[in-house]
Amino acid sequence: MYAKCGIINGAMRFFNEMYIRDAVSYTAIISGYVQNGNSEEGLRMFLEMQLSGINPEKATMASVLSACSHLAALHYGSCSHCHAIVCGFTADTMICNALIDMYAKCGKIDTARKVFDRMHKRGIVSWNTLIIAYAIQDLLQKANTGLVP
Repeated sequence: MYAKCGIINGAMRFFNEMYIRDAVSYTAIISGYVQNGNSEEGLRMFLEMQLSGINPEKATMASVLSACSHLAALHYGSCSHCHAIVCGFTADTMICNALIDMYAKCGKIDTARKVFDRMHKRGIVSWNTLIIAYAIQDLLQKANTGLVP
């Protein structure tokens, strides 16, 4: 609740006071950081979660991939993709949509398209994410050639 209201310090205070932390509490704080524009701290909390031996859930991975998208952090995004494969999350449409978005924002449209092509089920969000991915790629190409002011 605190994180959703933009009071991330309050959310962290409660998180730090928790005796037992689980995937849900870590996911809440990770998504809180990402949603409030601090993706770096969200990724740091994910690392802490992993070091604590707590396995991520699909919602955790969606937030981590969103953080990677915001930062255009291809290395972390690719590692997160591998982690999602190992955990069996890549059959989930929401995770695949997040992967498409992340790869597009990192300039890897070919990889974004491969994720799309391998999806078991595609929805309107999947199609829109891919369309936006191609638009991002076009803008990146134009910017690199000096066609975009």
